[in-house]
Amino acid sequence: MSCSKSSNTSTAGTDFFLPVTVNVKILLTDPRYIQLAQMQGWVYEPNVGNQGKGIVIYHTINDVFVAFDRTCPVTPTQDCAFVSMDSSGTFYKCSQYINSGKTCTTGGFCNSKFLPDNGFPISGTAKVPLKQYVVKSDGTYLYITNTP
Repeated sequence: MSCSKSSNTSTAGTDFFLPVTVNVKILLTDPRYIQLAQMQGWVYEPNVGNQGKGIVIYHTINDVFVAFDRTCPVTPTQDCAFVSMDSSGTFYKCSQYINSGKTCTTGGFCNSKFLPDNGFPISGTAKVPLKQYVVKSDGTYLYITNTP
């Protein structure tokens, strides 16, 4: 499978993701989440979301937390395609999953880029934004769910 216009032309939104329950509670003072203390900080929460690829949680410049599924919207069924924060920390990108537990071949990822605060595509073949989850904060905890 490769990223081509035909791979996502029938997709009218992010409803192609498998229906999964997301219910994550994060203590903001936990050392594992220290990067979220600063604006434009981000962390991965593994083993949740669509296909268990995890979610990425981002602290926006507007002091709001957002969370997105790490499944690529262009190739959502491709086991090896996933979304990660670029090394510059300025956008998400869809690239190839590297994990010794999975057999990955070349291709199957699209190299699309997405804005970190809203998940909208800015380059590549993606035509729809990343799957976003609801994030609520009480100042001590972040609650991330797929229900409003």
